[in-house]
Amino acid sequence: MSEWLSRDEALERLKVRPQTLYAYVSRGRIGMRPDSADPRRSQYRVDDIAALMMRRERGRSPSAIAESAIAWGEPSLVTSISTVSHGHLVYRGRDAVALSEHATLEE
Repeated sequence: MSEWLSRDEALERLKVRPQTLYAYVSRGRIGMRPDSADPRRSQYRVDDIAALMMRRERGRSPSAIAESAIAWGEPSLVTSISTVSHGHLVYRGRDAVALSEHATLEE
């Protein structure tokens, strides 16, 4: 189960202004949910904040970008259509290798 932070805690960890936090949320980089104690307030996913901080620390040098692109532990593109899970390519929730062995192109 994910941990969640208040707005102020998220801002403090990221060291950004509220506008920047909202931009991260609107771009899908940080998950957000209403606070169960006060639905007028929001909570932000700790794992997303940690991942964003790690990407920022890594920087934009070509070697750092190339290194992260080939890391199996971190997806380079988040998608619901396909992903790599435990070293296997998964297409729409099904093992892509198994699909290629018996499914038609239309399936």
